[in-house]
Amino acid sequence: MRYSLKQLAVFDTVADCGSVSQAAELLALTQSATSMSLSQLERMLGRPLFERKGKRLILTHWGAWLRPKQNACLGMQNR
Repeated sequence: MRYSLKQLAVFDTVADCGSVSQAAELLALTQSATSMSLSQLERMLGRPLFERKGKRLILTHWGAWLRPKQNACLGMQNR
């Protein structure tokens, strides 16, 4: 399984915002690129990371499981 730090950063920002469009704005990406990155990560993991409730995204069990691992990974990059 190969995922990028960018995909993890997108996941983290979407989790913080609860919205792809808000995350895209913060990351200076298009909404389409942000959504695609998140979809690719979910496809690679074979699990949905968010439950879609209208325009809001809420972490699933798998998203909550990934979040601390992703934070540790991104934290190692900042050393």
